[in-house]
Parts: sequence; C-alpha cells; structure tokens
Amino acid sequence: MVSELRKLYKKAVSDFFETVKSEASSLEFINFFQEAENSIHILINSAPDIAVLNEILQDAYALSEKATLASSSVQKKLKGIKDKYEVKINKTVNKSLILSEKKRLEKSATAENLVCPDCNELISRDAEFCPYCGTELAKCIICSSVIGGNQELIVCPNCGESAHSHCLAKSNGKCTKCGTSLNV
Repeated sequence: MVSELRKLYKKAVSDFFETVKSEASSLEFINFFQEAENSIHILINSAPDIAVLNEILQDAYALSEKATLASSSVQKKLKGIKDKYEVKINKTVNKSLILSEKKRLEKSATAENLVCPDCNELISRDAEFCPYCGTELAKCIICSSVIGGNQELIVCPNCGESAHSHCLAKSNGKCTKCGTSLNV
C-alpha cells in the first residue's frame, strides 16, 4: 500500500506541475518546475509517513497555485487535480487501514475480539465504531468493552446506558450510572 500511495503523490505533483508548465512561456520557468518536480519526487520517496506526504503535496499545490495567479483557468485545473487526488489518496489510505485492521484481528482472533452486530466482521473489543461499516458500537458501562455478538445486553430504563448481563450480575444488579435496580 505504501508504494501505491507514493505513486499517487508523485502523480499528483507531476499533474500539478505539468499544468503549470503547459501555460508557461519561458524555458527557464519550465526548467525550474522540472527541477522542483524531481526534488519533490525524491522527498516523497524518503517521507516517513502520510502526514509528511500530505505536507509535501500541499506545498507542491501551493507552489503551483502561486505560479499561476494570473490565470483563473489554470487555477481551476489545479483545484480539480488536487480534489481528484485527495479522493484517491483517502480511498487508498482507508483501504489500507481496513485491511491492516482485518489482518491484525485475524491474527489475534481470541475472546478479546467481537463480531460487529451489523456487518458480522471481526472487530476489536475496544473499538468505538466498526471499521468496516461505521456502526457505533454499544459499550458496557461496567467493563467498558463493546457489547456484540451473542452477548446479552441490558439497557437501563432510567438512563439508557447499556451493560453486559454478566457485568450487571457482578454489580448487584444495579446500574452503575444512576443506581436503578435492574432485573438480571
């Protein structure tokens, strides 16, 4: 995935600079942007993480934009290129995050993991949202882990908080938030 992302960043920079060079009248200007593009590609190859890659891309876009301040048509082209690559990069990053989370969970498929009640994918017990379908996950107010799969859920009628039935049994059958007695 990292090499795929680096290719996207390089292609975005090349598209920015090709747009600028296509509008240039001076060979010196074109040569400057060719050298800048080569330097930025080297930076992209050595960037340690996505945050740095994003900064490099923003700087390349800003440089391109400044070089074409007089031409609104080029500004529109640059904005279109920027938007297109932001979407592609975000999709690649999200795909990478989902795949790495899935691999991590498959490696540790133990009692610490649960199944999402909506999409049936394996999820971490401490997740706030399912990384696959985005469902917000109910948390036990006693043990703070996700309630899912075939675990029995009890909802307090007074405050609306959720808890595992076995956790409530350990807390004398009372809601730990409001103190309401619950049938366990």
